[in-house]
Amino acid sequence: MLTSSFNHKANTGLPTSSFSQHANTDILTSSFNQHANTDMLTSSFTQHANTDMLTSSFNHKANIDLPTSSFSQHANTDILTSSFNQHANTDMLTCSFIQHANTDILTSSFNQHANTDMLTCSFSQHANTDMLTSSFSQHANTDMLTSSFNHKANTDFTDQFH
Repeated sequence: MLTSSFNHKANTGLPTSSFSQHANTDILTSSFNQHANTDMLTSSFTQHANTDMLTSSFNHKANIDLPTSSFSQHANTDILTSSFNQHANTDMLTCSFIQHANTDILTSSFNQHANTDMLTCSFSQHANTDMLTSSFSQHANTDMLTSSFNHKANTDFTDQFH
């Protein structure tokens, strides 16, 4: 990937993103979470949240439109720079994700039970994805050009393809 970090069940906020448990998506520029349904290029969906914008911040079941955003539980948005907390869902270039995050971006890392389709990312336990460059560990399933597998491996690195 370009820039990514790995920490099993860790909460990391980085300029380039870290992802943890139960992430899921398959789109070009959008993110989808539970009970979300959409067909577009730039949009994000999560539980009980729905929006398509460039700059916004979402809190618990809140709809806010701001130039710079911070996200917490059940957040959903499509922006360029933001930070996300539990059950966050977004499509952006630089962001941080923790438990149950869902997104499609250019630079990100995914941890347990991650599922996504993007260009540059890393995956760990139970990952499933279709991408060009990524690393995979236990129970991984993917279609890509360059990938690596490590059974039950937890790796924290940047700018590395294994």
